[in-house]
Amino acid sequence: MKKNLGKIIYTLLILSLPLSATQLATYSLHANKTNAVIKEVLVITFAAHQEDHTDNMFFFLNPKKSDDYKIHLLKKTTDDSKKHNTTTTFEYILFPLKAKKITVAFDFIIQSASDAAVAQSYVDDHDDSVAIQTKSTHISIDPITLDIHPLKHNVDLVGDFILKTKCDTQTITQYDDVNLQYTLKGNGFLIEKKALLPHLKNVHTFLEVQNTHHQLTRNGYQSTMVYTYALSSRQNFSIPSLTLEAYSPTKKLYYTLKTPSYTIKVKTIDAKKLLDAKEAPLSHTFFSFEFLWKIFTYIFVFIMGFFSAKLAPAGLYKKHFDPLADIKNTKTPKKLLTILLTRYNSSVTSPYIHKLEKMIYEKKTKNWKILKKEILKKLEKK
Repeated sequence: MKKNLGKIIYTLLILSLPLSATQLATYSLHANKTNAVIKEVLVITFAAHQEDHTDNMFFFLNPKKSDDYKIHLLKKTTDDSKKHNTTTTFEYILFPLKAKKITVAFDFIIQSASDAAVAQSYVDDHDDSVAIQTKSTHISIDPITLDIHPLKHNVDLVGDFILKTKCDTQTITQYDDVNLQYTLKGNGFLIEKKALLPHLKNVHTFLEVQNTHHQLTRNGYQSTMVYTYALSSRQNFSIPSLTLEAYSPTKKLYYTLKTPSYTIKVKTIDAKKLLDAKEAPLSHTFFSFEFLWKIFTYIFVFIMGFFSAKLAPAGLYKKHFDPLADIKNTKTPKKLLTILLTRYNSSVTSPYIHKLEKMIYEKKTKNWKILKKEILKKLEKK
């Protein structure tokens, strides 16, 4: 009889533990599915409803971190339209990362505050005010168990995506670029591709990646990624077809995204044709008056410089001598190109010569002074 009585008391104690939680609030926790594949989007919903109507009540839910999944809060909605009768719903988006049974646990906290404490917080609503005085209750809730399966083979994307491409031209000169744009758009696991094209031999590649749209939804990440390439070369080259493998959990099928290939023809233009005959270094007749006047000017400047160096203190002469004055005094991009070709080390200036040639050829010389400043800055370090 004593043993039976002990069992009854023990059972009543066990039953009274969850009852203490339900005296404050009732809650429910569930996932939209418990069987999924790696990186498939899952929606976990938690709802709590106030049962003890004595005080104001606030609900907090925090998922425990794990390497088995990524979880993000999608939204939290609270209905407190009735006094001391609050209902709060949490929606989380979870992406499983490992093929196994995964346990997703949460910390559930209820905070209660009296009407007097809430009223005082409004009275003290200034910079040095104290937060509402609350009583916190930590409630243990059972975790969710998910059965996660592997994919049949490796894929680049998990979700529903489309891939579009646009190539502005297939014929350029050695001073032009091919502008190539890939747009990857869809819903699912976060797009992780930082580049799409492989390395292209003898092709100078510039890549800009823009995440033009990125939003977490019940279908996963709604994303639009734009990969913009500028490709240039001095010889013909090919842009290969791209293939991205994907899996759609909504349709339960594997599919392939593919782009066309392109063959780029590069026409060669003689750089000398970019220079006006008037400004080319070898365009003057040897015995022309202009040429003789320049010779006289150079000799005069040399003699004046010689005497200035003798008469002036050594430090003063060095201070006023500017070895880059010829570049600083240029008034046109063509003159600057001529000076770089004839007076400076090509290993240092060759990248800028290429840019100047392109500017002159395309007649886009509006910002050439910015390039001149960049050249001066580079040469001053040498």
